[in-house]
Amino acid sequence: MTWLWERIDRLLCAVAVAFGAAMAAQLDPLATQFLARTGPWVAAAEAHLADVRTGLKYQVMADTVRRDLERAAEAELSRRRALHDPVARAGPVGRPLALLRVRGQAPMAETWASFVPALPRGAGATVYAVIGLVLGFLAYEALRWPVMKLVVDPPKRRFKRR
Repeated sequence: MTWLWERIDRLLCAVAVAFGAAMAAQLDPLATQFLARTGPWVAAAEAHLADVRTGLKYQVMADTVRRDLERAAEAELSRRRALHDPVARAGPVGRPLALLRVRGQAPMAETWASFVPALPRGAGATVYAVIGLVLGFLAYEALRWPVMKLVVDPPKRRFKRR
C-alpha cells in the first residue's frame, strides 16, 4: 500500500509544480498585453495635450479656459503615465510587483478580463516559471505535511515495559 501512496504523492507533487510554473510563466504575457493596452492609451493623452496646446480650436478660446483645459489634459496624461511607465520600466524581476501596484485600476481590470494565455517568451518568462516551480513545490509541501502526518503516518503505539 505504501507503493501506491508514494505514486499518488509524486503525481500530486508533479501537478502542483507544473501548475505553479505554468501560472507564473503567464505573468510575462499578462505584462505584455497590459503594455499593449496602455501604450495607445498614453499616446492618445499625449495627442490630446498637444492638440490643446497647439490646436486651432483651443487657440480661439479665452486664455483662462485654455489653461484649465491644458491643466486637465496634463493631469490626465500624468495619471495614465503613472499606470503605464512603472510596468514598462520595470525589469523582469520587478515587473510582477509593478503589476500588483496597478491591480485595482481600470486598465488592469480590462486587461485581466480580456487576457489571452500565450506562450511565454524570453528570459523573464523563464525566471517566472522557475520561481513558480519553486513556489508550487513549497505550497504542495506545506499542504502535504499535515495531511501525511494525520492520514498516512498512523500514530505509533507505545507499550509500557513490564
